[in-house]
Amino acid sequence: MPDNDKLALYLAMLQTLPNYEARAALCKRPEELDQTELFAPVWATVNSHYRHFGINAYSHQELVEQLGILRFGSRPKVGDTFCGGGSIPFEAARLGCDVYASDLNPIACMLTWGALNIIGASPEKHAEIEQAQKEVAAAIDAEITELGIEHDSDGNRAKAYLYCLEVRCPETGWLVPLAPSWVISKTHNVVAKLIPNFGLQRFDIDIVSSVSVDEMKAAELGTVQNGCLTYNLNGKTYITPIKTLRGDYKGTNGNNANRLRLWEKHDFIPRPDDIFQERLYCIQWITADSLDKKQNVTYFSAITEQDLVRERQVEQVVAENIAQWQQLGLVPDMMIEPGDKTR
Repeated sequence: MPDNDKLALYLAMLQTLPNYEARAALCKRPEELDQTELFAPVWATVNSHYRHFGINAYSHQELVEQLGILRFGSRPKVGDTFCGGGSIPFEAARLGCDVYASDLNPIACMLTWGALNIIGASPEKHAEIEQAQKEVAAAIDAEITELGIEHDSDGNRAKAYLYCLEVRCPETGWLVPLAPSWVISKTHNVVAKLIPNFGLQRFDIDIVSSVSVDEMKAAELGTVQNGCLTYNLNGKTYITPIKTLRGDYKGTNGNNANRLRLWEKHDFIPRPDDIFQERLYCIQWITADSLDKKQNVTYFSAITEQDLVRERQVEQVVAENIAQWQQLGLVPDMMIEPGDKTR
């Protein structure tokens, strides 16, 4: 059967399949095919067309190299000084060019290096890398488990920690948690509810699951609305612009400034007298009996005293090690330079 007839028959067969997914399952992308077999029919034509140049190629790489030698005296060289994620260098290398790539952004360099040396590694190297990853992950997991900072007394393990900022209201003197919404999970109808604690002049935060539609809608209104701290206490609504809390003002050069304390090199949590504090208010847990299963069972809960003990333990670990981590280059230690987006 001629090739055109085969193609027509194949396309007709695809049309009979029920959906795109079923059709895609029968197809392969060009890079998934044997490149030698895929392009084998074209080289006789290419070599015939360029025979007066002495071209005798049986792959793109051979063709590019031979054309480069004819034009430049050597294999073509491609330089990309701002390579980003590496799409241009990799395509040039795939075609057989010698490639030189660089970037001012170290993250871009890391991504390009990783794509070349990890994603593009041989199957044997992939297996070696995968084994090393498993060993590192197991070692880290063992250390975290030994520290006891991610497990509760029932063996449940934390999956995610939710924090919010907290600020003292200038009108009432209360500490108020800040969030644009108190909806935690739309899938499971989980919300956070603020409960006044008059003894401490702050709000306890309760986590409630399987709430009604009306309660979900009510939780969408957080304590940050239209750029203002907004909350209710004793039947009265208090509204204070965030810029007032922050102490915004015009600097001597007419530029915008505020009275927030700039964090120093080893700061990783607010100091007690900082305007904005941080507060852990919810943890998403993986149940102990589903930790080793493919499908974890999770739930959200409010913060307990034991959670806070573990939080202080983590802070102590960081405080004792952050200087060394910065020395080793594991944690950033440079000031963020001022600019349009960073002031």
